[in-house]
Amino acid sequence: MKRLATILDKKINVIRGLSNEEGNLIITHIEQVHSLRRKVLQLQQIVNIFQDIKNTVAKNPQNTSRLISEILSNFRAFLDYWETNLKKEFNKESIQVKSFKNATKNEYDNVFEYRFIYELRNYIQHCGMPNFLIQSRLDIYENKIYELTLNTKELLNDFKWKPSVRRDLENKINTLDLLYVFSISIKSLERINNIALNYYDTGKALESCNFLLTYEKYKIDNSALTLIDFPKGYPEKLDGKLSVQEFPFDLAKHFIDQIDTNEK
Repeated sequence: MKRLATILDKKINVIRGLSNEEGNLIITHIEQVHSLRRKVLQLQQIVNIFQDIKNTVAKNPQNTSRLISEILSNFRAFLDYWETNLKKEFNKESIQVKSFKNATKNEYDNVFEYRFIYELRNYIQHCGMPNFLIQSRLDIYENKIYELTLNTKELLNDFKWKPSVRRDLENKINTLDLLYVFSISIKSLERINNIALNYYDTGKALESCNFLLTYEKYKIDNSALTLIDFPKGYPEKLDGKLSVQEFPFDLAKHFIDQIDTNEK
């Protein structure tokens, strides 16, 4: 038995009952918004870790190795996530999957920073974390700038890189600023992410966001508006656990703003 209800301080206030049709429609739109959230979060997680690395280099350098491993793992997970989801959504021989693969190939072929980060994970798996040096300098405004540098000769001596990456490293000076490399590789991921997201119907996502916001009028003060599927026997008795789904109003508003901004 599905009902619309608010929850505040663990107290449930039932507003009204829902037909199966209305309840199922609400669930479909909630799932659509959360599906979009998962897609958007893939890249945001990498951006957040990169920011953590920059803060760590400045304040807590002993944690740098752990965060580098984490961002490399998420880098690969991001690519695997999109390829798996595109294959599931459109099939592995689809134009969308082929276009996605072409996009990743284009970044690998044309952006040194992207292909270096792509291969750095293999280096760490075989050779361990490379030695890095944290340095600081003042910019023209006398702000302290931090650099996380790697020795290219050491990288070349320790590992059998793919020919394209080896040529890159041989042509570099003795040091490589890893923070700069990460920042450029993330721009590559942003381009790949935009291509992948464009395969999904933003109009459909916008429809779900707007549909859910029509229920915001039922929200009272700081309460959470929810769809609750009460077990059989309610209200005389409760036989089993409650199934509760909260309306993601903040997410819906955020995505509406993002979609409107991207379409302008």
